[in-house]
Parts: sequence; structure tokens; C-alpha cells
Amino acid sequence: RHGNDTPERYSAGNNSWAMLPKIGQIIGDPILFPRMHLLNDGHLFVTSNINGHNRNIRINPFDGSAEDLTVLPNPAYFGFDFPSVLLPLVSTDGHRARILLCGAGQSQFMDLGSSGAGWQGVPRDAVMANRGRTHACATLLPTGDVLLTGGADPNNDQAGVMQPEIYRTPLNRTTRQYQASTGHWETIEQPATVLRNYHSTALLMPDGRVWTAGGNSSQQPGSPPTPVQKQIEIFDPPYPAGPRPTIKDAPSVVPYREEFELRVPQAASIGSVVLMRCGSSTHAYNPDQRAIYLAFRVMIGDVLTITAPPNGNVAPPGPYMLFVVDQEGRPCQYAQFIQLNEIPDDGSRYAAIWVKDDGAPFVSHHSMTSAQYQQQFDQLVGQEGYVLTLVHGHTVAGQDRYSAIWEKRSSPPFVARHGLNSQAYQQAFDDNVRQGFRLKLVSGYEVSGQAHYAAIWEKSSGPAWEARHGLTSQQYQQTFDQLVGQGYRLKLVNGYAVSGQELFAALWEKDGGPAFVARHGLTSEQYQTAFDDNVRQGFRSVWVSCYRHGNEERYAAIWENSSSPPWVARHGISSPVYQHEFNHWVSLEGYRLRVVSAG
Repeated sequence: RHGNDTPERYSAGNNSWAMLPKIGQIIGDPILFPRMHLLNDGHLFVTSNINGHNRNIRINPFDGSAEDLTVLPNPAYFGFDFPSVLLPLVSTDGHRARILLCGAGQSQFMDLGSSGAGWQGVPRDAVMANRGRTHACATLLPTGDVLLTGGADPNNDQAGVMQPEIYRTPLNRTTRQYQASTGHWETIEQPATVLRNYHSTALLMPDGRVWTAGGNSSQQPGSPPTPVQKQIEIFDPPYPAGPRPTIKDAPSVVPYREEFELRVPQAASIGSVVLMRCGSSTHAYNPDQRAIYLAFRVMIGDVLTITAPPNGNVAPPGPYMLFVVDQEGRPCQYAQFIQLNEIPDDGSRYAAIWVKDDGAPFVSHHSMTSAQYQQQFDQLVGQEGYVLTLVHGHTVAGQDRYSAIWEKRSSPPFVARHGLNSQAYQQAFDDNVRQGFRLKLVSGYEVSGQAHYAAIWEKSSGPAWEARHGLTSQQYQQTFDQLVGQGYRLKLVNGYAVSGQELFAALWEKDGGPAFVARHGLTSEQYQTAFDDNVRQGFRSVWVSCYRHGNEERYAAIWENSSSPPWVARHGISSPVYQHEFNHWVSLEGYRLRVVSAG
């Protein structure tokens, strides 16, 4: 048992470790499992007592310096026998830290925003007053409260403390504001049946319950393990009775600082949205658990627009459970897992539709240069037997980029071209139609101040069709009204802008299909409203075009009133976020990409 007084810092950027200056002194036994909490300024606050310091310290992890900050708590909390909890962080006060110490006879509270007040006592119920529960586990709940489970008498580790306690955090969840209070404890008369002491653990589950396991009874651990050692209990905290909200749709990855959307049928009744970091509990301490209350607003219908945390000091990157809690304090039936990351952004915004069907195998790539796209096309079509089903062009820093989908299936002969200016596109269009090909897809985009096009033609029979490109918004609407009035249905519409002029390319077919709705020139917010309205009326998204008009995202889209296998749509996401969403829905959920566009 040798003490170690030298911190180290890992740098992911260059995959290296740096030795930092020594902190404190090695006297007797080492400080095991020091209770450290990451603060909103990137420093670490240590609630354990570090030899050589007479106060709680704050560590700068960049230069390794340690600063004496506050008076020490009750000596019972100097070691590793009792939990230390970072209470929920809220944006209304800049995510300042409040710490709860619990498990010893006296529970204590510290507000680091007014650290001069020191550690303050937290009232407990009379039945538990001054009662210690060594090796207990404290678990943050999505309501912002803290559940204390397990533990044993400090003088007899085989005498378990079976009643759970719940700490009522002095937080108004709806306003995301703390009150001038230390909070208080309540005892819950629903005792556990298994002793949980040394080496016990507790973790929050996605349904809001708490998983408890482990311990060190006279039969535990044994060799081989006994049934007692492997026994698990799950505790259901006393959330208010009644139906709980549900999350119907959420992104799988969220970048810092950006807004994102949830679909919650009970949106109007939601009081708080909270990120709960996945825990890692050991020795009466869960260093990873963390709750961040997020600012949000209720949009039309069932959509919540939420602001992600500002940085990794407030919310370290990694996996989180995302909960919504209604105004009565009932958490959602099941949290959504999301990945929170600092994601580089090239300025592109993507929109996509995935469908869970039994279609052909497919390959998709996005943000390809012209040469990369041509290389993929030659390999997949020329060597591996794939068919190009979608190509969409857009511009990044003045250079053309391409997103495409290929499917491995039989197909009539087809022709695909990209990088065509207006004149070359019209010539290719005329030549291919003259040879019996039909236009299947066209995408317009700007390069060096001129319109360019990517397109697919297919040599096949089919209903009558009409195609247009280079239409202004007014011209497009007039053509739409005329053709739809003649019985045509819009199959696709792509928006693009050239020299500040908003233009459209579109394809109609006279196929007598189901009812449809089409919109164009929509801002992101207008598109979301239209999306919600149409889906609510039984329509599904079958086409979306994302493009830029000046500095603003714009959308053109088609919804169809028809049956469909499960589907999901995303819009307004950056290139890396799109890749995360693609990986999630394709690799984990078994969906196929049907539409992708970028602007």
C-alpha cells in the first residue's frame, strides 16, 4: 500500500500522458478513491482531506496547481466510506457547483458560489437522525433529488441500514433555479432485503429506477460466489403516481451549444429536460454521475427545442441518458441514450430520411469531392454491380461536394452525370430523352457563381412525366399548380441558390398515386412546423431537399398519405452529426437510407 502524490493528465490529441506537480504529502495510508468533482471552469474540487492541506482544495488540471478553497467538512467525510455528490447543474446561475455529502450521522451541503458559508448541515428525518450508514450509495435521480441506499452501521458492517432515504434538492425544476436552502432528507419505509455494504453499488436505470447490487456479507464474497453475492434488487423511487411522459424521437448525437429537438407527445406538460451522465459506482462513490438541466422551449405540437450544454466542463463528452420530467415530477417512461461531443462543423447542413424495410443492400457516402464521387461510382457500378439511386450536389468553401446512394439490385440501363453547367445539363437531358431515357433525379447547386447539375436518367417505361430546372420560386409554383391540376404528382423537388437567387429543379409523374403535400422555400422552423402538421394528419415524409439561401437553411419537401414501414427523418444537422445519425439508424437499428441532401 504505497501512496501516490503525483497526478497525471492524459491528452487525447497526441495520445500522451503528462506528469503534474505533486499534491499534498504521503503520511500513513494513501488517500483512496478521493472524491473529485469537475467544475464549470475546468478545475477539480476535492471533498476528501488531502494530507498537507488544512482545507478542501481545488486543482488546476492543466498546470497541476492546488489551491486551498474551503473549510473541511465533518472528519467522517475525509476518507472513502461515504458518498460525495455533485448536485444538478443549471444554466440560470452559470452551472455553479453545489456538493452534497451524505451517509455519516450528519449530512452536509456546500454551495461553491458562496463558499464562505462553509459546509452546512442538512436535516434528516428523526428516525434516521445521526445514524451512520457506511459504504452507502447515493444516486442522482432525473427529478434532481438523490436516493441513498444500502450501507451498514459504522461499528458493525454486518448490521445493514435497509431503509432508503431521499434528499430533496432545493431546486425548482421548472424555472431551473436553486432556492436559498440546504434541502432536506426524507426516509422511505420500503426497506431493502439484502445487505449492501463494502463493495456495493447502485446505478440509475433508463426507466428512472435504481439498480443495486454487491456487498460483503459473511457469505459474500465466497468461492464460488453464493446466491446472496449475486442477488440484485431494483428500487422504484417514489415518483408521483399517474401516466408518465414518453420520448418518441431524439437524435443519437448532440454537439455542444447547438439546439436539438425531441418529439414528446406530452410536450405541453414537460417541466424539465435533464441529461444524466451514465454512472460508474464503486466504494460509496459515483465519480461519473452528473445531472445537467437544459434550457428548452415548447414548439407547435409535440416538439421540444432544447439547448445543449455549453462545453465539456459542464458536461464531459460521452454517453448520457436524456430524460424529460413533467410538471408534476414524473420522469419519462424510458430515457433516450445520446452521445454528447465537441463536433467540428464545416458549415454544411444535412437532411435525410431512413426507412426500415427489406430493400436491397446499399452503400452511401456524403461530402465527396467530384473525384471521390467518380471513383466510388466507377467501383460500385462498374465493378460491383450497384445501381445509383440518388446523387445530391452542394458546395463547401466554393467547391462542389456530393452525397450519393447506390443499391445492389437489377436495373434498366441508366446514365448518371454530375458537374454539368446549365447548358451542358440541358444538352445531356435532350440527348438522353431522345434515346428513350427518363429523368429519375436532378439536383441543382452553385459553383463559382453558376448553376450546376447532377442527374440520373433511366431507360424504362412509365407514366407521362415532366421536368423543369432553373425555376424561380414563383415560376416553380406556377408550374406546380399547372401540372398538378393536370393530374401529375410531384416526385422530387430540389432547391438551390445561384448569385442570391433561389431556384428549383423538379420532376412530376402522372402516376395516380396517393394524396401528397409539397412545400418549398421553408426555413428550418417553418419546415419543422409543416413536418409536424403533416405527420399528425397521417402523411409521411418521402422527400426532403436541404439547401442554402444566403446564410439561411431552406427546405423543400414532399409528404405522402400512404402506408410505410417504420421511418425516421432528420434535418439541420452538421456533417459529423449526420454521420453519427447514419451509423445509429443503419448499423444499430437496421434502417436503410432513402434520401439525403445537404446545403
